[in-house]
Amino acid sequence: MVITMGIEGTFAPQKSFVTMTPISATHWKLLWHILPVCTILFFSACEKDKDAPLDGPFIETAGINENNQLDLKGQFGEDPGENSRTVLVDNVPLTNDQINQWQEANILCRLDSEIKDQITVEVVSKGKKSNAKVVKIPSNKIRINYLQVWEADSKLYIYGENFGWEKRSITVKGVPVTNVLTWAPNLIVCTIPRITDGSFGDVVVSLGSGQSATKRLYRWRMKIDYTFPQSGLNGNLLEEATFHFTIRGDIGVLPIHYIPNHFDQLYLFSFCDFKMSGSGQSTYEDCNQVHVSWDEILGSVDLYPNSGPDPSGSSYFRGQIHAALDSEDAGEAIDGFDIMLDLNVVNATTSHRTYTSCDGTTTQETVPQMIDFVTFNSNIIPLRFQGTSIAPDTIKKQYVAPTSGLIWDQADYYQNLSTVTLHWAEIKAEW
Repeated sequence: MVITMGIEGTFAPQKSFVTMTPISATHWKLLWHILPVCTILFFSACEKDKDAPLDGPFIETAGINENNQLDLKGQFGEDPGENSRTVLVDNVPLTNDQINQWQEANILCRLDSEIKDQITVEVVSKGKKSNAKVVKIPSNKIRINYLQVWEADSKLYIYGENFGWEKRSITVKGVPVTNVLTWAPNLIVCTIPRITDGSFGDVVVSLGSGQSATKRLYRWRMKIDYTFPQSGLNGNLLEEATFHFTIRGDIGVLPIHYIPNHFDQLYLFSFCDFKMSGSGQSTYEDCNQVHVSWDEILGSVDLYPNSGPDPSGSSYFRGQIHAALDSEDAGEAIDGFDIMLDLNVVNATTSHRTYTSCDGTTTQETVPQMIDFVTFNSNIIPLRFQGTSIAPDTIKKQYVAPTSGLIWDQADYYQNLSTVTLHWAEIKAEW
């Protein structure tokens, strides 16, 4: 057969290399069963990948593991560093120390806030947010909601859920707790060391069923500087002190059954260093003059453990503390601590005073000079959280009258009124 195409030349038909074989009834039956399965798998893959970002983190599964950690599995990439990643729980970022592990396929986190029946979790890495996953918490899961230390007896109050009635085991930073005073389904009370191993760190409550819960008991070693110049405008009489004390506590949410707020003693092994020095002068009634000088002195006072001064009348330093809330409602995260300090140093130094009257008569006296700084029942010193740290701050008060013996006219007394200053730098948490 020759086919004419309208051009010079001929084309011969070619033999086909494809041979169609009829499909047998058996093959049709097999395809009838396979095609629905393939279709389901195809659309399942599409459904799985529809929310996955092209180049960001992706959560495949999220839950609470046997150690009460938030356990995320998925695609997270290498750890980009503390300043470039976080985990959001109900849209609130966890702190860096709550992220216990960041691996390409697994993230483990500690939850410090009170765990709800369910939470929504997202991962942020290098500014890119993952898909959201809802984590449902089993109603019988053991939980630690809040930790409180009663410093007077170094008692640790562990508020939580599903502890049961039978005593099991507690560790603080790996050290077993041997003296358990109360064990109830929602509260455990035990004593822990004051300053040795096991006095702060991760608290773990374990049950015989293998369940356990972990929460972090933080420690802040505070140093607050106090200055009180007493010369007015003329001189350098200066009263100084540095308060050293330690706070142990939580940064979480107060549980509903939290013991009502009260002021507790500061850490028993605290102390205060003080210094006094300088001289100053004042004029009153136009021509009367007073000159005062202090012997320079350096000293230290240990914390007195009771709420009142030492009955013997000697020097003392005391302090009290309680958790600070924007409101007094339980179920809210505390925003820091409120403290009150009281320093009384009897005969701290010797004050030399010279009084010169308008007619030139001079009188001299030597008297003991004390330090008397108090905030009890008046001014609360606010220590506020900045992440897990105590934020730096400076407080100035201008209502304290000098005790140096200098005398001013009523007209200029308030102009020369001394100012008390309290200052502290950022205090990082330890655990």
